[in-house]
Formats: sequence, structure tokens, C-alpha cells
Amino acid sequence: MNPDPLNQVSGARRRGAVIVPAYNEAAVIERTLSPLSRGAAEGFFELIVVCNGCTDGTADVARSIPGVQVLELDQGSKPAALNAGDTAATLWPRLYLDADIQISPASVLAVLDRLAQGDVLAARPDCRYDVDGASTVVRCYYRTRQRLPQHKLAMWGAGAYGLSAAGHERFGFFPMVTGDDFFIDNQFAAHEKVVVPTEPSVVRTPADAKSLLAILRRSHKGNVELSAPARDGSPARAHSTGANTAVAVMRAVGGPRSAVDAAVYLGMALAKRLTAGQARSWERDESSRVAGGTARDGRLHASGLSVECLGCPDDLDRIRAEWDALVELTGSDIYFTVDWLQAWWHHYGRGRTFHGLVFREHGNLVGALPFGVHRVWAGPVPVRLARFVGADSTLPVFTPAITKGYEESVLQAAFELLFEDARCDAVSLSPLSGLSPAVAAAERAADGQKFRTLRSDSHGPHAVFNLPENFELYLQSLSSAQRKAHRRNLRKLNIGSDISFRTISGDAAVEYFDRFETLHATYWRTKGKLGHFGDWPGSADFNRDLISRMAATGRARFYELAGDGRVLAAEYGFVLGDRCYSRLPARDADPELEKLGLGRVSVVEKFRVLIESGHRTVESGPGHYEHKVLLGAEEHALRRIVTTRRSGVSRWRSTLLIAWADLLDLVYYRAWFLKLRRKLRLPPRPLWRPWIQTRV
Repeated sequence: MNPDPLNQVSGARRRGAVIVPAYNEAAVIERTLSPLSRGAAEGFFELIVVCNGCTDGTADVARSIPGVQVLELDQGSKPAALNAGDTAATLWPRLYLDADIQISPASVLAVLDRLAQGDVLAARPDCRYDVDGASTVVRCYYRTRQRLPQHKLAMWGAGAYGLSAAGHERFGFFPMVTGDDFFIDNQFAAHEKVVVPTEPSVVRTPADAKSLLAILRRSHKGNVELSAPARDGSPARAHSTGANTAVAVMRAVGGPRSAVDAAVYLGMALAKRLTAGQARSWERDESSRVAGGTARDGRLHASGLSVECLGCPDDLDRIRAEWDALVELTGSDIYFTVDWLQAWWHHYGRGRTFHGLVFREHGNLVGALPFGVHRVWAGPVPVRLARFVGADSTLPVFTPAITKGYEESVLQAAFELLFEDARCDAVSLSPLSGLSPAVAAAERAADGQKFRTLRSDSHGPHAVFNLPENFELYLQSLSSAQRKAHRRNLRKLNIGSDISFRTISGDAAVEYFDRFETLHATYWRTKGKLGHFGDWPGSADFNRDLISRMAATGRARFYELAGDGRVLAAEYGFVLGDRCYSRLPARDADPELEKLGLGRVSVVEKFRVLIESGHRTVESGPGHYEHKVLLGAEEHALRRIVTTRRSGVSRWRSTLLIAWADLLDLVYYRAWFLKLRRKLRLPPRPLWRPWIQTRV
């Protein structure tokens, strides 16, 4: 969820109230309240947390979040908490929100505004079920639930519902029943309630069948209470829907998969009835409130951090501004920005599961780590590998987005999440910049009883240019020979034609890419090679999409050197804050221009533009290139870090994966691709995907 509601909403303040009953929710309530904090503090709505019977730190966590009003009741009763919240609130309409539900401030206001129109009495936001880490039985159950028409219209099951003042007057006080949402749903006719089309609230499902059965028994108990005649002889407050639901489940079957889902759903429905007598007075799902370091989100005991696991790259849109701000603030890379991650996943993410790990302390974002988990093959052996999104296919150099001082705790929590919840055999952080403090932090984080560092070495350098305050200082930093060569070559280029320089960004960069791609490919074709876009499968489509996504921010740039309107050379890269990320060069293949050091002139003149625009660092990518060193680049180790479990099958598989990857690199890439293929004069072909995906 986007933590900055003012970036999502506008209009009048004091538009309603949000009431959050909470019973021992210290592990999860921060993730619920943090996105709503500023909206409450700025007066868009009241935000009231009613702690009822809490014996943990729920109240303290809630009080630490700006804009939150906290009440405490000795009695552990949700209806009592709802009524206490109503007494404290001063505004209508009101949204009643479970403490473990995530919802954006825009969705809150959409529901409140819809109720304020006066034509409906009850409303709820759209919702989605987060089944990440859940068992097959749980996934089957919730797939069926989402197919049921009554679920799409009911007030129950979303963890949030809203009431207008008139709607609330219909019943006065919340009765002492188990299922308040089922009670509310039965107070209103179909035309009196509505599901508002909003950004969905996130309902985290139970992790396993046992936990699912616990909450089903609880809901069944509530339904029985409401379906029974009241003690004073008045009619039942709700009617049993079991038969209608069973019919709807069968009608929703559309194939083998949905038939299996339906069977699971009906089986769980039967089980809750048969085991209803085993239910305790109050049952709830604890598996979605884990506080011990799984991707089910919660406070991590070891580090004191809370963590959220986003299950889809599109979920990053909800925290885009905050995520990208942390990437820039921590000196991380363009490769961790939301646009880059979403573009990469669209083109290369097939067969992988996304784990966007969001780490917070007291509501403040301190770590943002995007991982993709997939199966790779070490010969005939499958290995479940987690690595940073974008680690293969695009030649990045990573500096993880972690606030200074939190590196070890964030990485330790990430390892626990990926090994224990995502069931990974190995986690690769490669390729890491040797300048990143994450290198040493990863080794310390893995130095325990559970995990161990399987690989920690350097596989060549990466180049970084540190630019001074003005261009003359940069030229003075070069050797006398390089400085004279640049001035001489630039003068000769100007003799024969009118040399011009320009920067292309925004929408113009989208149109320019095809021209750049052609220039790049044409040059390398004269060398008997395919160039980057030919070597790396799918890279042209990926970069075209990436530039389009970044058009609005202007982060994608081309630096062009032209003579009499003819493009002689161009440099392709990205900017983020005061950093530039060089990606690829392209230049005219004319041998006469080659003699004038066209490539170096293009790079140096790009530096002139960057210095004038306030950019101070240029990440020039992996590999050793002599011309970069001559132009002032500093080389730093490009680190490979692979972590695995300390014992068991995972360690054996991970060890085999590293050995297999090294063998492929030696035999396929170094021996065949770089040498034998050329000696045999075979036509160039794209790089082999198994080699690309096993570079750990």
C-alpha cells in the first residue's frame, strides 16, 4: 500500500472514520495502520484502534503510528470493541476494518464517499486473497470462493465493511455475536449495499488446512448464532445459506481444475460442520499472523523488523513512490526501481514466483528487496533458487536498497523468509558491487546455525566513474596523452562537419531506440558479431518496453554525437538522482571515424553533459575495458554471494548447482562461445539460456 495518501487522494477532510478492533495483533497491525497514517494525521478521516483484551504490544505499536487514536478495553470482545469505537468516533460514514487487513487510503475514502452519497446503507471495498505460501488445499478453497456470485456481492469475507449513519441506526449497537460481517450483510437488502470498485484490500489466507478449518468453524458458529431465533422469541437475524452455497459451488465448475477446487471447498464445508463441537470459544487463524520470519508478513523476532511479501510485481504500484525513494536515498541502482522490475518481469519472469520483500521499522521503510524464485537445473538435479529480479539477462551490478545500519538484519530476515517460507535451496545475491556493504553483511547474516555462505568471491571487476564539479577538472584528471588525444580528435571531427551534441529523453527516447538499435547492430555486424541485442535473447523488446515505461520520469537517456545531422555515436543509459548507469554504446562503423577515437570522444562528451547536469557518479557496468580505465574509471570487485542451508539436501543441491554453473561457464561460454565457434567460423548465435540462468 502507498504510505503517502496525499499522493493518492484529494478533496475535503473529515470524510468519515475508520474503526479497527484489535486483539493481540502486535505482529501485523503496523502493516495495516502505516498506509493510513498520513491520511488520518492530515484529517482525511479518523483512525481509531480499539485494543480489546490485548496482552501483547498491540496498543504500543498502534500509538507509535502518527494519526492513530488508541482505546483499550480489558474485555476481549470484538463487538464490544466495535461499540467502543462508535462511541469515540465523531464522523460518519464509518469503515470497520480488521486489524490484519491491508487497504490503501484511496480505497478507504472511496468507500466512505460512496456511503456519503446516501443511496446505499452499507458498502465494502473490493478485495483479493493473498495465498502466497498457502497450502494446495487453502488455494483450492479460496479459488472456489472467488467464483461464487454471493461472495462478490456480500459484506462478509473482505475484512472491511462500511456503514452510513442511517445504516447503523437499523440495528443500533453491534450484538454479541461471533460473525459481525455476516450479521451486517443480513441487515440489508441487495439494493441497500454495494461493493465499491477500488484498489482491492488484501486478505491474507490461512497457511494450511488446519488453520483454515479453525476460522471456518468460527464462522459456522456465528452463522448458527444468527440463524437461531432470539431468546425473546423474535425471528432469526440471518438465514442459513448452506444449500444455496452448495448449488452455487457446483454451478461454478467449468473444468477439471475447478471441479477439484469445488470438491475441496465442499469437503472443508462438511468438515467444519462435523467438527463444530471441537471448537474453542474463540478460534482464529494464527498462521497469517506469523511473527517469526515467514513471508506471511509480521514482526520478525530476531531483528525487530516487520516484513511484507508482495506476491506480484504489479503490487509494487501501491508503494511505488516509497520504494523508488528508498532506492535513490540508499544509493541503490536503477535496476531496483519499480519500472525496471516490472519490465524485466514482464519479459523474463515466466516460470518464476515474485517475492517483493518490504522491511519496516516503526512504519518506516528500511529495506526493499525484490526476489524471483524459480527452478534451475544442475544437470539432472532441480534446484530451487532465489535471486534478485533482473539478475540474469540484463547485466546489472547490484547495490541492494537497504538503509545504512540495517544491512545484516534485513538480509538475515530475507534468508529466513526465502529458505523457510519459499522453500529455496539457495539464495544468490550476485552480482553485487564490491562497494556495497551488503557483501560483508550477507556473510555475517549467513554465519549461524541455519545457513552458510556457499560462495563468496569475485568474478572480475565493474567500472565506476566519479565525476568532479566541472568538466575542466575532469579533463585535468586524465593523463596528458588522453587529454591531448581528446582535444585533437574532437578538433578533427569538427573540421569535416558541424559537430553537435544532444540528450534524448522522455517520449523522444521511445522513438529513438529503434535508431539506436540499428546503429549498434550495424557496427557489431562489421566485427562478425551480433551485438548486445543479438547476443541476449529478448533484450531488444525488453529495452524498448523499459524506455517506454520510464518515459514519464525521463530516466532513460540517449546522448547523441552527430555531424551535419548524421548520427555518429550514441550512448544509452539511465539516470537516478545524481547517478548515471551506462548501458550500451553505438557508433558509426566508418573506419576513418574509428581512427579519430569516436567511441572515446562520445563517452567524454557524455561526461561533459552529465557534469553540467549535476551527475557525479557513472556506473559503467561489469567487465574490464582498458579504454574505461584510461578515461578515469575506477575498478571494483564484482562479488558473487550464494547462501544455502547449513545441512541437508539443499546444501548438496546448491553445491552441485555452483559446480554445474562453473562447468557451463568454462565449457560453453569461455571455450565454445568466445573461442572455438569463432575459430570454426560458425555464424554467431544468441547466448544459451541455460548458461544465462545458471550464472550465480
